[in-house]
Order: sequence, then C-alpha cells, then structure tokens
Amino acid sequence: MTHRPGRNDPCPCGSGRKYKHCCLNADLPRDEDPSSAVPRALTWLESRHGRAVREAIDDALFEDLDDDDLEDFGDLDEDIREFIIGQTYEWLLAEGEIQVRGEPRRVADLLLGTGGPTFSDTQRAWLTQLATTPLRLYTVTDVKPQRSMTVCDVLDPDVEPVIVSESVGSKADLLGATIGLRVIRENGAFVLSGTMHVFVPMQAAHLLRWIRETSEPGQEPSASELSFMIRRAWLAQFFEDLEPPALIDAASNEPLLLVTDRYRVRDWEKVAAVLAAQPDVEGDPGQGWERRIDCDDGQVRSAAGISRTRDGEHLIVFCRTQHDADDSRNWFDAIMRDAVEFRIRDIQDPVGALGRMGDDASPTSGAADLPPELATSAIRQALMRIYADWPDEPMPILDGRSPREAIVTPAGLERVKGLLRTYQQDENRQAQLQQREPVSLQFLWDALGLATE
Repeated sequence: MTHRPGRNDPCPCGSGRKYKHCCLNADLPRDEDPSSAVPRALTWLESRHGRAVREAIDDALFEDLDDDDLEDFGDLDEDIREFIIGQTYEWLLAEGEIQVRGEPRRVADLLLGTGGPTFSDTQRAWLTQLATTPLRLYTVTDVKPQRSMTVCDVLDPDVEPVIVSESVGSKADLLGATIGLRVIRENGAFVLSGTMHVFVPMQAAHLLRWIRETSEPGQEPSASELSFMIRRAWLAQFFEDLEPPALIDAASNEPLLLVTDRYRVRDWEKVAAVLAAQPDVEGDPGQGWERRIDCDDGQVRSAAGISRTRDGEHLIVFCRTQHDADDSRNWFDAIMRDAVEFRIRDIQDPVGALGRMGDDASPTSGAADLPPELATSAIRQALMRIYADWPDEPMPILDGRSPREAIVTPAGLERVKGLLRTYQQDENRQAQLQQREPVSLQFLWDALGLATE
C-alpha cells in the first residue's frame, strides 16, 4: 500500500502546504472503486495546473476546426457540449500532455510520478492501465442488456472477441454499432474505462475510409493517430453534414440499388413453362425462380430473383443493381411476351435509407403500403433474394472474406454471428414500424450450419 504521510507532513503533491490543508480529504478512504481515481486525478490537476489543462482540452477539441465548425459547436445544446468535453478529459488522463514550466509533460507521468497525488494501489493500477490501453475501434456483436456486450476489433480481424462487463452502457440498440473504446481488465474481467464513442453507420463508414486512405497497405495508424481519428470523427457527428458513402454490390461491383419490377400474370402455365426452359434459371413455382449468370472471375451469381405474390395475380422480379434490373427487364419481357403485363417498378436506394437513420426507411419499406400479411410474404421473398449468395460473398467488414470463410476462426465466427443478430434486429424493428410479423432469418444461420442462440 502506498505510504500515507502524517497530517502535519508536507503534502506529497508538491504544493508546499501541509498534508492536512491540502490532499488529506481527497485521500481519505471512500470505496475501492478503481475508477474513483479519475475524479481524484482531475481535482489534483485542476488545482495544480488548471490553465494548462484547459489549454490542452481546447487544443484536443478545436485545434483543427475551422470557424464554421467552431460556430456550430457553440450552437450545440449546453448539455451536449459538456458531454463532449467530459469525454475529452479521459483522453487527457490516458494520452494527453500539458505544459509545465514551459515543457511538455505527459499527464499520466505527472499523476503517477514523484510529487503526484496519493492514490490507493487499486486506483494507481487503474490509472496505469488507462495510460497504457489504446483507444481502439470495435464492433458490438452481442448485447446482454445491463450485463455485458461482446465486441470485436474492427482493424484486426484475427483478435478474439472480448466480453465486456458493463451494466450501464450495454443497451440492446448498440448491437451492430461501431464504437471507440478502451477495454481495461479488472479482477479478471474486461470493463470499459468510461469513454464510449458511438458512431452512426454512415460516420463509421467515413471513419474506416479515412483510416484506409491514410494508412500503408496492411498497416494500421499509430495508436495516437488512431485515437485522434476516432475522436475527431466522433466529434464531427454533432455538427457536420455527412455525405452517404457509396454502397457497392460485392458480386457485380455495381452501385447497390434494390429494384423490384411487378407484373400482372395472364397465364401462369406459360410463365412456369418458359422459365423451366431457360438454361440459366433455377427453381419452381412453389419456391420461386432465380436467374444465375457466369461472372468474369469464374463465380456464378444471382442476377434476378423471380417470385409470385400471395394474391396469385402478380409476380415480382427483384434485382440488386440498376444494370441487372434493366438487363433482366429486357430479358424477361422478351421471353414472356403476352404471358405477363408490366405494372410498376419500385426502386429503393439503400444509401438514401442509410442517410435517414432514425426514421422508418429501409430497403423493404415500400412493402408498408401492402396489407400486413402480404407485406411479410413479399419481404420474405425479397430478403431471400437479397441474401441468396450472402454466405459466399466476400465482405469488407470481414476483411474481404466471405461469411463461410470467416467462421473457421473464433474471431470470424463471432463477427458473422454479430452480423446475423444485427440483420434480425433490423428486420424486427422494421416489422414493428410496419405493423407486420417479422421475417425470420434462420435460413442464413442454416446456410452456414450455425445454431441460433
């Protein structure tokens, strides 16, 4: 245990005052919560180096912001501004430097070195871990509300998942989120240091692109560079207008655009016979049909999904890109002739939906205009077409591996499970908004041979 000075001894913080008139009250035993070291450390810093601390916080927040950004920050609600500044204080304790007698000094060295405040062993261990644990970017792959959450390192796909004990921050709506964290070990368990930089999906995509564009191939930014990027991208969410990232269909390398052509069927027997005669079509009237084409890389992918609606009067042709939709429209009209009558084309832009996070936009939101029982059926068919090749498609979020390739490692398996949990949560949310039964995505778990939990 750290030696505690007598009441009349010089205070070990270096103030020149007696211990009883300086740090005694702050050093009195309260509880052994290790994070209690943080307010103790900040109180000491403010009393000894208040001006230098405020300058360091201002630099960390505002150094590279232009006048418009500064004005926008000033327009934020006061509670939000205080929240942002509060998050920055942890950076100060973990990584920050302040000017002391004209020389830069790392704050952690001031706190833990000779002349710093008196801490218990538990508090000192916490601050030491805080100062040696980098701020990293994680994806939340599972949440047990008010208990724990499982996180995977975004930039290192081979690092095994970490289960973090967290009673306050572990909320169901964090599933699938990208967050910046410091994960600290305490009494054999992983806990959060306190800071949690949560990103909306659009800004997470921008941050990852920024990291890729400024890093050497196969390398990460340094710990300090990554910390700066995470903090700056997180701050930008509060006042910058974000441009939606381009979404690309992995199979065709074309911009992703969900297109559904609806036809009224005049002769179902002819439709079934014509499709059965096509060499590039698989399926039947009960399960629906799929048009598959050969790609330049030797792979075979789905170009169009064809299914009948529950009312028995219509069929829909679903494609994931504008190019596929136009090509399939010409192909389908040519082979069907008068067996069908084109009625309407519905286009859903996933980038637009991403930009409207928080409202009820989704690639299937157009089905909300149908009766609930027909909407669920139509969406089930659409989702099965969207995810037809999903198990074997390379995905950037899986470091270029397909889900089937990724699940061979513990880290990859947890990432894939996290994606499946997120997909189902999103579908459940949309179903609630549209007042219909949610579609089960069990077929994706089954395709990979995974048991649901």
